[in-house]
Amino acid sequence: MSDITTSVSTLVASIAAAASRTRVNKRTCNYLAIECKWVFERLLSGELGSPTDPGLKALVASLELCRTDLVKFTGSGFFVRWLRAGDIADICAVHAKSLDRWLSRVPQRMSDEDSDSDVRETRRLEQEIDKNLYNAGRILASDIPSKIQELAIINPDHLVVGEEKGTFQFGVIYAGEYNQKPVLVRRISDDFDGAVLDLFNSGILLSRCLSDCNNILPVHGICQGRMIVTGATAHGQLSKFSITETLQKVVIARKVADALMFMHDIAAPKGGLRVVHRDIRAANILIDSGPGGLEPKITGFEMCKEDGKISGVYPVSDERIERWWSPERIRGSGTSPKSDVYAFGVLMYEISTGKEPEADIDLLKEEGRRICIEYTKLMEKCLHPRYNSRPNMDDVVNELLSIENSIEN
Repeated sequence: MSDITTSVSTLVASIAAAASRTRVNKRTCNYLAIECKWVFERLLSGELGSPTDPGLKALVASLELCRTDLVKFTGSGFFVRWLRAGDIADICAVHAKSLDRWLSRVPQRMSDEDSDSDVRETRRLEQEIDKNLYNAGRILASDIPSKIQELAIINPDHLVVGEEKGTFQFGVIYAGEYNQKPVLVRRISDDFDGAVLDLFNSGILLSRCLSDCNNILPVHGICQGRMIVTGATAHGQLSKFSITETLQKVVIARKVADALMFMHDIAAPKGGLRVVHRDIRAANILIDSGPGGLEPKITGFEMCKEDGKISGVYPVSDERIERWWSPERIRGSGTSPKSDVYAFGVLMYEISTGKEPEADIDLLKEEGRRICIEYTKLMEKCLHPRYNSRPNMDDVVNELLSIENSIEN
C-alpha cells in the first residue's frame, strides 16, 4: 500500500475548513477537527505504525465519514434544519469515539499545554465568527459605523499595484502585492464618485464580514477610496476557465450556491434586511485550487447590500449585465435574495454551456439538458419569472447535492 500521509493530510485540512464554517454547535465541531489533527500528528510521528500499513485504510475511511458530515453542517440550510443541535453533537460524538480508538494506541495523545492552546484557538475562532455576523448586521441596519470602516482601510505604503489583469463592470483589475502576498486590486473608475462610491464602499465593508465562508473571496479592504484589495486565486474568472467534467460543474455550482446561502442567512438585528450580492455571474466567480479540488470564490461585491428600498443611488449598468437581472429588477421593483436566485439560474447556464447568455435566447432550450434533466429543471425553477415562485438558496443547495450524489454513484 502506498503512503497514506498525503491523503490523511488533505482530509484533515478539509475537516478543519468545514469545522470553522459551522454555525450550529461550532465548539463541538471544532473539537472534532482538533481530534482529527491530533490523529494526523500521531501518524506523522510514527506512533500509529508505518504509513504503508494496510490497516490504516480504516483510519482514512473514518476521516472521510467525518469530513462528509462536517461539510453538511457548514450551512444553516436544509440539512441543519432537519437536525436538532443535539443530533449534530451526537454525530460528532460517534466520530470522536472512532478517533479515540486510534488515539488510544498512543500512551499520551498530547501535552496539556498543546491541548489548551487548541481549545483557546477554537474559542477564538468561534468569537471571530460571531463578531463578523454581528458587524454584518450592524452594517445592514444603519450607516457604516466608523469603527468598522477603520478596519477596512489599507495603507498604500503596504500595497504594490502591478500589471493589468482585466476589467470589471466599474473599472480595471490589477495584479498586486499586499504585505508581500499576492492580491488582486479592483480600481474603481474616476467616472464614479460621491454617493456611488459610498454604495460601493458599504458593499465592500459588508463583504469583509463574510470571510468565514470558504467560497467567498476574502476582501482585505479599501485603499485610497477607489482600490478594492482582495485575495488572489490560482486561476482566473469562471467565465474564462474551461470545465469539462460533468461532476466538477455540479460541484462548482453547489459551492457557489452554498456561499449564497451563507450570505442570505445574515440579517440585520431589526427590520429583517438581508444581504444581496446583486451581481452574480461567471465573471464574478474566481477559481482557486484547494485540498478538495477546484474552489469557486465569489467576488464583485461593489453592489452588495440590501437596503430594503426600491429607489436609491445606483450606477448605470452595462445593458449586457441586465441578462442576469430578474424581471422584477428590470421593472425597477428592487432586489431581494430571490434576485440572486434568478442570477444563479443564469450562472447555471454559464457553468453548463461554458458560454455567456446571449440576448433574447431561451436559456433552458439552449442549455439542452447537457448535465442532466434534474439540473435543467432546477435551473428552470431559479429562472421563474415570479420571484416568490423561485426556490430559496438552501433548497437549491439541497437539489444540487442530490444531483452531485446521483452523478457520483
